[in-house]
Amino acid sequence: MQALKQIPGYGEHEFLVCVDSQGNPVHVSKDILRNYQKTREQFPDFLDWFQEAKLPDQGDHTLLIARWLCHLLGYRHSVVHLFINHPVEKDCTLVQVRSMSKSEAPGCFDLPVGGHMSGFGSVLETLQKEISEELGLEPEDLCEMVSLGGYEFADIASKPGFHNVEYRYVYKGKIVPVQPGGRRVP
Repeated sequence: MQALKQIPGYGEHEFLVCVDSQGNPVHVSKDILRNYQKTREQFPDFLDWFQEAKLPDQGDHTLLIARWLCHLLGYRHSVVHLFINHPVEKDCTLVQVRSMSKSEAPGCFDLPVGGHMSGFGSVLETLQKEISEELGLEPEDLCEMVSLGGYEFADIASKPGFHNVEYRYVYKGKIVPVQPGGRRVP
């Protein structure tokens, strides 16, 4: 157990829904749920690994998986990404440089907004949360928001002990232009 506590993110309480290759939540059998319930009674630290949850609008139960465990073992989970076009310069898309302290792709170019879908948050809720957290912007600060679709991504070889298997929802938008004096341009 001590070795697990050395894994980046261990003990953080961000739990993700395991999804299939189309981004749909994965159902677990009643046997798996019973085994989970027995195991967590014996090993309380197991609550840092999984959480039992009810699937919205379905009544079935599933297990949410700790983000660190998804990346350690390669469980597929959902993320959102947003391309942002420059407010005035046509054909210019903004990028960011990832922090050198990031464990994945430090110092590399990246999209300005991206993040994990925690629990049963919707794609749009997650997108709005990430826009606010990462850029300090509100939804009305962006316009021309369009879904570009979704796709499965898997990187299981570039970093030992880190298996990134995702279903990515991709959007694009544009920052609302602002005139001198702070008035938004419609």
